[in-house]
Amino acid sequence: MEPVMTLDGKLAQPHQDRSGEYMIGWECDVSTEIADAERRAATDLILSGVARKALRAGDRIPAIVLSDSDGWTVNARDLLTRGPLIVAFHRGLWCPYGNLALRTLEGARSEIEARGASIVVISQQTRTNSRRSKRLNGLGFPILVDADGLVAAQFGVRWNAPAHLREVYKRLDVDLARYNNDESWMLPIPALFVVGSGAVIVYAEIDPDATRTSDPANVFPVLDLFKGRWTT
Repeated sequence: MEPVMTLDGKLAQPHQDRSGEYMIGWECDVSTEIADAERRAATDLILSGVARKALRAGDRIPAIVLSDSDGWTVNARDLLTRGPLIVAFHRGLWCPYGNLALRTLEGARSEIEARGASIVVISQQTRTNSRRSKRLNGLGFPILVDADGLVAAQFGVRWNAPAHLREVYKRLDVDLARYNNDESWMLPIPALFVVGSGAVIVYAEIDPDATRTSDPANVFPVLDLFKGRWTT
């Protein structure tokens, strides 16, 4: 599989295709139909040009003040007083590829925190489903509830799932109106940002293909640049 060029010009490591190995909605196997539908949706997304409008390295992030899955308010500016911040966008509990991405990020959490950084994940799903995501994936970082995907829109990573993808998931009883308490079928593009001093993005990875999982180790060298010289 070809490597992915991140929006700050860095070359990401090749992704691993996990279709067929993980669970969707924690209830049924990922089928070839799902993988094919996701890849077709990725092509639609690339052709739409939406991903090219996302924030990138050098841009300042918008204000992020959201409630976590337990109802506590999290302010990204407060986290940035301690060190760099990783902001990742998650489609939801129903997405097998998103769950894999969360577990992969959790696996790197100790290395990330050892470098003085914090992690927040942003999802449009309801607080209840975010709690389930956190519990079932064994996460030690918060999932913030982005009702209506407003923060995702400010980052430029919100898009509308095409009809063919909706139909595939609806046949599997995955109804985003229920998961998100919103009938729009708006989704975040899988994305990960490293935010540095002054709330400026120093690394951005946006991949329209949700079936691919990036390696969080890609951010280690970026975080290492801040060691011993963090300023807010």
